[in-house]
Amino acid sequence: MWKWMANDAMPAVQRALPVLFLALGLPMVIFFALAVPPLQVPDEGNHLFRADQISRGELMGTRHGGEIGGAVSVPLARLVDSIETNGKAALGVGASSANDWTARTFESFPNTVQYGPAAYLPQALALVLARWFGSSALTAFYWARILNGLMALGLATMALQIAQRGRLLFFCLLSMPMPLFLMASLSQDALLIAGSALFLALASRALSRSRPATVWTAAGMVLLLVLLGCGRPPYIVLGAFFLLKPLRDLEGRAGCLRRGGLVALGVTSMLLLAWIGANHGLQGGLRTDISPKGQLCFLAGHLGAIPQIAVNSLKHRGLILGMFGILGRLDLLLPLPFYPIALASMLAAYAADMKVKDGLSGCDRWLVAGALVLGGLLIHGILYLTWTPVGALGVEGVQGRYLIPLALAAVFAIPNFSKIPASVQAGFYVVSILTAFVGAGCAIFAVLSQYA
Repeated sequence: MWKWMANDAMPAVQRALPVLFLALGLPMVIFFALAVPPLQVPDEGNHLFRADQISRGELMGTRHGGEIGGAVSVPLARLVDSIETNGKAALGVGASSANDWTARTFESFPNTVQYGPAAYLPQALALVLARWFGSSALTAFYWARILNGLMALGLATMALQIAQRGRLLFFCLLSMPMPLFLMASLSQDALLIAGSALFLALASRALSRSRPATVWTAAGMVLLLVLLGCGRPPYIVLGAFFLLKPLRDLEGRAGCLRRGGLVALGVTSMLLLAWIGANHGLQGGLRTDISPKGQLCFLAGHLGAIPQIAVNSLKHRGLILGMFGILGRLDLLLPLPFYPIALASMLAAYAADMKVKDGLSGCDRWLVAGALVLGGLLIHGILYLTWTPVGALGVEGVQGRYLIPLALAAVFAIPNFSKIPASVQAGFYVVSILTAFVGAGCAIFAVLSQYA
């Protein structure tokens, strides 16, 4: 039986991973979207306001006095305010009250106003339709969750379908409770995680083909990286390798276009710099004890504290556990035995993908590893300057979900090892697939225990 699984059934299992992911992910996203009460996802109210702003065609935020945000629909502002004030008791009012979608009011949402519009398009579309049909604010909220989840599931399934290397790792990480929970919310992280998987899948496909990538592949990768960078700027480090190497040459109507990767990286960088520059005036407004300039002065005078800051930051439980599942604003933990199982499953997926060739040299793998380390440092550094009080001996605000795109890309830093026995690789697949369904069960149990 096991020999048949290792030798004959493995190709079918590999091809079936997208179907397995969709079969697991679709009911889980719908469950999370409907079973988790509104605003129980971190910053979900502010994500709602940003999506509403974009749905009106307003891509940039504004300042109003000392506040940073924008004009949002009054029904949504009332819904958020009533839920934050009255909790579940406000849901009945939000579902039945009449809505004047033409009325707008200024709301402050400084931690989401600078995010790029692309990661909010599904939520914005849902709000446009809600205004068109005259739906209640609560109905609009749930439709925004579901449309965001369906788009993220679609991108993730496409990534699994076309990935050449990393397919099992993509399945393993994308089917963990944390990504699925985010897909069923208004958070931009849903499309950032799914979009990063699709970006890397396109890169792996370009690397594995004997002929140059097409201009259309390059355009898709540029758009995806702009989506990622506008949502979280440190993700631009993925372009340092995954644009330069796979798109080194491009196949177009005019023949082979040399240095296509350099052109793609240049276009991406210019678009991201333009977005960052346009948002330059929307800095600050979060807390009075935060000052990037003051933090830099503190570091300059206390260089010996940097190792302690790094160690304290790495000890934060959310950094690792958050990749697999710390759900909701209440930091809802899954059953503790699940976390070592999830870690073992991720390591098994890495090991299984070592058997898949990708044509990268040893130098290429070091470049990938260096880019990922730089990305992790940038995530911590930016949050230390812009989110952490001056003089703190640890980075605040770092969440495990921020590292998922980097963890997906790490499969390209691992060397090939084609001598892994087929039976061992089959075992890795079994572990990862079973863990996905165990994680779904643990997440359902945790959510029902907390919110039922």
